[in-house]
Amino acid sequence: MREVREGIFVNGAHSYGTFGLNCLKRNIGEPQKDDYTERVPFSNIVYDFGGIYGEQTYGERRLSYTFEFLCLNKKIGQSRIANIKKWLHWTGSQTFHDDLLPDYHFKVREPSISWAESHGIYTISVVFPAAPEMWANVTEAVPTEYIFPDVNGDGKVNAIDASMILAAYSAISTGRDPGLTEEQLDACDANRDGHIDARDATLVLTFYSLVSVGRYDGSPESWTEFMNDRKNGVI
Repeated sequence: MREVREGIFVNGAHSYGTFGLNCLKRNIGEPQKDDYTERVPFSNIVYDFGGIYGEQTYGERRLSYTFEFLCLNKKIGQSRIANIKKWLHWTGSQTFHDDLLPDYHFKVREPSISWAESHGIYTISVVFPAAPEMWANVTEAVPTEYIFPDVNGDGKVNAIDASMILAAYSAISTGRDPGLTEEQLDACDANRDGHIDARDATLVLTFYSLVSVGRYDGSPESWTEFMNDRKNGVI
C-alpha cells in the first residue's frame, strides 16, 4: 500500500494517487500587475492608467512543481515518463487543484515539462501558466448523514478507494461510464455534496493518513467521528 502523499489534481488524474509522484517542492507564483504607466514628457510625473476602465488587470501567474519517482528499470521508467507527459498535454485550460489549498482552485494552460534521471531517480519539473485569479471552491453542504466511503467493499477506507474516486471523477468529467454500481458511486461522494470530485478523494486520503498514525481506528464509526471533527474545526 502506498503511503499517502499530497499533490495536484488536473486533467482527470492525481500526481501521487494516479502516477505515484512525490512532490518535492512547489512555488505558487503571484500574478504581475499589468504596467500601464506613462511618463509626462519633460517632467518627473508618471501617471498610472491601470484602473482607468475599472479594476486593475494582472497577467498570468506561474505554478511550479518538482516531482520525483524511483524506478530502476529503464523501460518501465520511460513508459512512466511517457504517460506523465501524455497526462500533462491538453488544449485550452483545465481546472487545477493543489492539496495544499483545499478551498481554492486555479485555471491552468498546458505546462512546460522537463525531466532528468540519476541512478534510477527521475526528477520532473513542471510549470503551469495560470490565470491570475484563485477561485474559491463551492462551499460544501453540511451532510445530514455519513456514508463510509469504502468504494471497493473490502471493509477499509484507504488509498485504493481514493484512486477509485479519482478514476470515477475522471470518467464522469469526460462523459464516460465509470463502471461502478450505484452503491459504489454513492460511496464515492465522501463529502455528501451530491458530486464526485477531487475533494472526495482528498477527504478519503486525509482520513486514511490519520488512521495510519492512530488518530482513528478506520471503522465506519470512526469515519463519522472524523467527519464531525472536521465539521467542528477539530481537524
